[in-house]
Amino acid sequence: MTIEQFSSLKNVKIQTVRKWVKEGLIPKADIEKNFVPDSARCPFTNARAKNTKAIYISMVKAAYNKKHILPVLYGICDDEFDGYVHRLIQAGFLEKRIRDGVVYYDATIKAGEINQRFILEAIKAVSRGVSEGIASAVLNS
Repeated sequence: MTIEQFSSLKNVKIQTVRKWVKEGLIPKADIEKNFVPDSARCPFTNARAKNTKAIYISMVKAAYNKKHILPVLYGICDDEFDGYVHRLIQAGFLEKRIRDGVVYYDATIKAGEINQRFILEAIKAVSRGVSEGIASAVLNS
């Protein structure tokens, strides 16, 4: 679709969409070709989370609201972002989907029941399980 079509569909100003495209916040979009993938989502530009707990909560809320999340929006590197997403997928809050060559993170039904304590307890349980698995492997080797 065109930038104008995306703007109209998402009810966002054309200038804002052009800015997002120029900044790489809408993957596979091209300002010169006036192109935005049909599957594109608005980026989650409210990602102001500065600590681990807030980042987890923010990512789940963004996915629940069908916003696109990217490392740059959180001011973190790709590896760190991948770690957060991986743990949220393991805890059952996010699912990874690829469409039009773009990775999207969708909220699960479990994500609809979110609150800060619930998410953090689930992440702790996943992390504890991974840690115990690593310790067991080291002790048994």
